[in-house]
Amino acid sequence: MIGEFVAYAAGRATGGVVESATRRAAWFVAGGLVLLLGCTFALVAAFWSLEPHYGSIQSAVFIAAGCVVLALLCFVIPAVEQWVERWRSQQKANASSPVAETITAVNVEATEAVDYFGSLKVMTTAFMVGMSAAKQFRGQREAAQGRE
Repeated sequence: MIGEFVAYAAGRATGGVVESATRRAAWFVAGGLVLLLGCTFALVAAFWSLEPHYGSIQSAVFIAAGCVVLALLCFVIPAVEQWVERWRSQQKANASSPVAETITAVNVEATEAVDYFGSLKVMTTAFMVGMSAAKQFRGQREAAQGRE
């Protein structure tokens, strides 16, 4: 009894979805066919309008070249879209990351320090701080190796 109820409920729930999807697919296919017919008649009209001026062979070549260019654009546009999207996400990530904010802050502070103290004083101070840190690091490393 419960199994029959579950099967009935599942059939009712999915039946509407399948029917709706089938209806949408049918309308999509119909729209695609009408669009294809419209494009075909547009190509025929383009041929008829170009043929008196350029001849039948050149008109066909012009239309074929136009179709090839449009097809190439259709193939290239998604790749360009992906590249732009990737570039924008990288720019957004770089602009909003804590690392980028820290780098920007350090650059601003360093520029202001150079402007205030002068480049020689700032370079000398940075060198001395680096040497002090290296000395401490070396002492810690030697102490760690001695414990082993």
